[in-house]
Amino acid sequence: MSRGYGQECVIARALDIVGDRWTLLVVRELMLGKQRFTDILDGCGKVSPNLLSDRLKKLEQHGLVERAYFKELPPRVEYRLTEAGNDLRNLLQAIIDWGVKHVGDNRLGPECLDLQSWLSYASAFYFDPTAAAGVSVTYVIKVGEDCGYLRVDNGACDVGDGVPEHFDVVFEGETHCWFDAVFNRYDFDEAVHSGRVRVSGSAEAARLFPTLLCRRTAVALVPATV
Repeated sequence: MSRGYGQECVIARALDIVGDRWTLLVVRELMLGKQRFTDILDGCGKVSPNLLSDRLKKLEQHGLVERAYFKELPPRVEYRLTEAGNDLRNLLQAIIDWGVKHVGDNRLGPECLDLQSWLSYASAFYFDPTAAAGVSVTYVIKVGEDCGYLRVDNGACDVGDGVPEHFDVVFEGETHCWFDAVFNRYDFDEAVHSGRVRVSGSAEAARLFPTLLCRRTAVALVPATV
């Protein structure tokens, strides 16, 4: 059991709650949409079931996580972040930004660079629901033979594999292009006009993309017609 720092400093008191090993990675998995114990366990990797149970219990005790019980056979339990837990999103986003700047993607594992991981991270940590209010648009992202989609609907966002039946824009480019675009390594508009990212579909929907995911203003993309 963690003994804490024993200080009144607000940083130390916050770390008493979220500073234990694995805790923020558990929060990461919950923000990525994992809700069942086994899914969180798989996402965290090397954490033991007992330690994961301890971390979830502590987060629940401090009001960051809540459990939902389902009367099924066998019984099912899901874990969800509370409002206080979701308030850690900006903290994790800041850690991601710091890691990208000072650790570098050359030392990140391949799981951080595949298309589905990129879509999951982008929607969980960089999607702006305020900018997406009243917006309904579906983007298809192609990286080589891999395809995924990001669907925005009035402030909500979901991602998935493959190409949906209805979509508005298709973006094509290498994985590092999407990594760089979301993590502010280059201007998305410049990437399109230089050919690093290829665009087809609705020009209006395409120009909204950086405002929804890349924390930028709308850009003057001029895609071809699908």
